[in-house]
Amino acid sequence: MLEALLAEQDWVRRLARGLASDAARADDLAQESWLAALRHPPRDARNLRAWFARIVKSKARDATRSDTRRARREEEHTRELGLEEHDSSVGGSRGSAERSPAEAVERAELVRALVDDER
Repeated sequence: MLEALLAEQDWVRRLARGLASDAARADDLAQESWLAALRHPPRDARNLRAWFARIVKSKARDATRSDTRRARREEEHTRELGLEEHDSSVGGSRGSAERSPAEAVERAELVRALVDDER
C-alpha cells in the first residue's frame, strides 16, 4: 500500500500547489496531507487520487479557516488596544505595518497608559 501511496507523491504536490497561495503554503499543505494519509491509510487502493484529493482539499479548507480566525483575533486585539483609533495621532507617521514588534508593543503600552489615565 505504501508504494501505491508514494507513486502519487508528485500528483499530491501539484494539487497542493494549485490550492495554495504560495509555494511555502503548498509545501505545508502537502506535508499535512501526507501525515493524515499515513496516519489513516485507505482501506482500498483502487482510487487513491480521489482519496488524496479529499484529504488535500480538507487540509486546505482547515488552513483557510485557521488563517481567517487568526486574522479576526489579531484585528480584535488591535481594536482592544486602541491602536486603530490612535494610530494617526500617536507616535509619528509610520504605519503599523512598518513598525518593529518592539515598537508595536511599546506603542500599545503607551496607548493603554493613556486610556488608564483617562479613567
